[in-house]
Amino acid sequence: MALESIFMLMGEPYTDWKSIGQIIMKENFIPTIANFSTEDITDDTRNKMKRDYMSQKEYNFETVNHVT
Repeated sequence: MALESIFMLMGEPYTDWKSIGQIIMKENFIPTIANFSTEDITDDTRNKMKRDYMSQKEYNFETVNHVT
């Protein structure tokens, strides 16, 4: 769930674990996250994030930190 939300914010496809693995293995993955600008997030993406992730009780720091 955590990676899905990250990829949604980045505009990357996250249809399956194979595509997720390919994105994670890219040389620029960590720098892309480190340099990500929250100002670039569209209202539509913010609404999807709230609806699909932030509203889920299991989407919290403790759970995400434990599984990553």
